[in-house]
Amino acid sequence: CVCVCVCVCVCVCVCVCVLFFFLQPRGPEASKNSQKMGNNNSSSAQNQQQHPINTFPTEILLALFSHLPQRSLIVASAVCRLWRSLILSEPLLLQGRVFKLQKHTNSATFLLRAWRAVDALDVSWCASGLEAISNLPHLRVITFDCCPNLTDQLVAAVVRTCPSVRGISIARCPSLTPHVVSILAQARDLRILNLADQPFQNIHLLAACTNLEVLDLSGMAELQDSHVDALCTDCPNLRQIDLSRCRKLTIDVAASLVKCTALRRLSLAGCFGSTAVATPANLLQLRKLDLSDLRLNSSSFSSLPRLHSLKLNWCSLGSAILRDITSCVRLRSLHLDGAVLPEWALRALATIPDLRSLVLLNCRFVSSDGEALMTLTPASADPDTATDANLVSILFHPRLIRLTASQLDDTAVCALARRCPLLRRVELFCCSSLTASALNVLLAQCPNLEVLHFTYAPGVDDSVASGIAVAPRLHTLKFSGDRISPVTARRLAEITRLTSVDFHNHKRDVWNPQRSFLTHALRYAPKLLT
Repeated sequence: CVCVCVCVCVCVCVCVCVLFFFLQPRGPEASKNSQKMGNNNSSSAQNQQQHPINTFPTEILLALFSHLPQRSLIVASAVCRLWRSLILSEPLLLQGRVFKLQKHTNSATFLLRAWRAVDALDVSWCASGLEAISNLPHLRVITFDCCPNLTDQLVAAVVRTCPSVRGISIARCPSLTPHVVSILAQARDLRILNLADQPFQNIHLLAACTNLEVLDLSGMAELQDSHVDALCTDCPNLRQIDLSRCRKLTIDVAASLVKCTALRRLSLAGCFGSTAVATPANLLQLRKLDLSDLRLNSSSFSSLPRLHSLKLNWCSLGSAILRDITSCVRLRSLHLDGAVLPEWALRALATIPDLRSLVLLNCRFVSSDGEALMTLTPASADPDTATDANLVSILFHPRLIRLTASQLDDTAVCALARRCPLLRRVELFCCSSLTASALNVLLAQCPNLEVLHFTYAPGVDDSVASGIAVAPRLHTLKFSGDRISPVTARRLAEITRLTSVDFHNHKRDVWNPQRSFLTHALRYAPKLLT
């Protein structure tokens, strides 16, 4: 039986070989086919290189590529070999950009190996392919936020193999241990560091990084005053510190912060629990301060001569604190979301000479005896305080460029358009009395308007489309709770000038850079990439 099976197999193989030999073309026909295939390959390569756009000089092609966003630049590198060689060989196209890999991407390893000239990388939420990051020699800033598989060994490899790294963000990474703090302390040239929501107790080891400029320690439950004092003493170049939601801090931390003579941004939102505190003083270079959700008993904003942005969300502001705020002549941005204000607060805020941005969401105005007048505007309960267009007539500054408010009616919006022609961004919430005619007046009288958001406006109908179509600089639009028909919504979504549209389930975002800690830090520390 075995011999019979072997003979049958040999016969079958011989028959197949004979058939293949007789069916294969021979002579001049075979040479013609091979010539034809070679000509096709050479002609395709020749046509690819002789495309009209490839006849442009290299400098023009690089100038065109420099205006492409990240996603389009990756696609362009796969068009042809010429484009790929130009993009990957020119470091200026990749440097200065924050490349962000999508969550759960399957090509993370390939992209990280191909784009070796990348110097700023965002791999937040990525679960695989992170091992290739250590092969990026030019890497300077990287964020690992919310990476579930990030380990101490990988962070150590990045610190060891990337000598140019200047910024690292490892917020909310569950696989890290406190040993990673000692690893980061070995990066002496580190300038940006984000450890938000990490349960580490050895933060004082970071005092070895004497060049730190931007530090985010928000949400660290084990952070204490001694840790902050060590950092402020040994890191004199600190420019930005975020200590929000650190419950174990006490009011004595203000004395440590004074040691940072170059401090420009400070956040203490949600610290100290229910303890009554005073505002930090003697920070001469401070420009932005966040004291949201604190119980303030006194203030010294007048001792901050360079302060131009202040957040007091969900704070109860007395008369003395409010008068101290109005003494800040350089104040440009003021956030009072959910704040409790006296009834004359609007008239006082109107005296700030250079106010540009104002947030008045869910504010509550009270009288001198503590009686609540109303939630947002005192006009309906106190006619003597505001008689023209509710709060608009006494509050809105002619130089205001951004406003966030709620429960405004047509009269208030029309007065806003008349008094604030320089407005660029308007956000209106819970505007049940607002109609399309008032929005059209706002769009017509504010030619610089770029962003328009409003929610829960049942009085807005299809007639608002006429005002949106003629707004010259409007590029971001967001509606909800209106009566705009789906046909009008689709027509508005087709306007090429609108780069970001979100209403009636019609969403289109042409190019919207990711606003993460990384890009925010790079904005206030631009010399890191120079």
